[in-house]
Amino acid sequence: MGEKKPFFYGWIVAISCFILLAFGMGTIQIFGIFMPAIIQTTGASVSEITLVASIGALAAFLSNYFLVGPFIQKLGIKKSMLILGLGLPLQLFFFSIATQVWLLYVAGAVAGIGIGFVIAPSSIILTRWFIEKRNSVIGVVFSGMCFGYIVLMPLSGRFIANFGWQAAALYLAIIVAVIHLVIGALFIKEGPEQKGLKPYGADKANKDEEVFGVGLQKARKSPSYWLLFLGIVCVGFTVPGFNTFAASYWGSQGMSAIATSTYMGLFGLIGGFGILLSGFLAQKFGTKAFVAYTVIAFIIGILVALRSIQPGMVVLSVILIGLANPLYYNTASYTTIDAFGNKDYASLIGPFQGAGLLGAAAAYQLCALLIDMTHNFVASFSMFCIVGVVGLILIFCGLKVAPMKKANSEDSNKISA
Repeated sequence: MGEKKPFFYGWIVAISCFILLAFGMGTIQIFGIFMPAIIQTTGASVSEITLVASIGALAAFLSNYFLVGPFIQKLGIKKSMLILGLGLPLQLFFFSIATQVWLLYVAGAVAGIGIGFVIAPSSIILTRWFIEKRNSVIGVVFSGMCFGYIVLMPLSGRFIANFGWQAAALYLAIIVAVIHLVIGALFIKEGPEQKGLKPYGADKANKDEEVFGVGLQKARKSPSYWLLFLGIVCVGFTVPGFNTFAASYWGSQGMSAIATSTYMGLFGLIGGFGILLSGFLAQKFGTKAFVAYTVIAFIIGILVALRSIQPGMVVLSVILIGLANPLYYNTASYTTIDAFGNKDYASLIGPFQGAGLLGAAAAYQLCALLIDMTHNFVASFSMFCIVGVVGLILIFCGLKVAPMKKANSEDSNKISA
């Protein structure tokens, strides 16, 4: 009998990141259930409330682009995640005391900082722990961002019914903060060397594969960097736009609130499985196939959604767009590794994660403007599709001229020679 291999601690780290993403990002996704009560309490309009999401997305972009790298270098990944990642439960605390609109905007900004210090550090940690099955692991772990919604949404509804919306927000803030601190402090390790281990798959990899690619400065000087950055900005117009305005669209077509919430719950569930599936797809067929598949699924889903709100058509659109969900959440992780390697991944991933959030911030406001101008959702939903195609083209071009692509071609030419 062969010698039994010891349990790899990286799986504990992956599960921990899954939990942190699930409950942290879940605090963002449950905002909708608080909206009616917040509007009633503050007297804010729907457009004023929508601005909260845009402020959050813009703050997340700025956090990713300007703060994540420097704070990680100063404090380390774990401390940065533990301290600044608390912005996500802290937003719920601001909800609990919000009697004026400006406090909601503060909540959005604080949540945006929290997003930057949960998503990017999780991605960095996973790339350090895994060489083999890296994309698959990232896909599975990042699916937590959707599955957390499934837990927190019904819990929020019960808390609101039993305690009122402000007390509910406070209790949820405490629960998420405790989970964040306990899981992060006890189980997160920044890299395998802290446990005296090597990355998963290091024994099978070539010696140069553990650290490979180009540095931040060289990456930023390449056209690939800016093509990918703009492409991911365009990606931010897709799934976040639908996720934010789908309920309003269905409601404008006469759908009941109960039916709307049911379909949004289904969307969250399918979205989680979509992210789960994406890692295996990217691992097997490559990043280009992943991006093409998700963009096409999204466009078909939008066309189906605009055609009819009959139950069968709505379910089909929710399934298709749910399967496209990883287009927004995973594209930055996959393209960064493919284009530039992991040598300076900690500095590169923040700006690319932020690019999608910047696109989402713009999408929220442009969609609201188009709805006000046209009094329907056709123009805004069509915009999501058109910008998504532009993003697909830009990402394909960015990967084609990427430094890693050039390096691989040169290595192939040397071998051939």
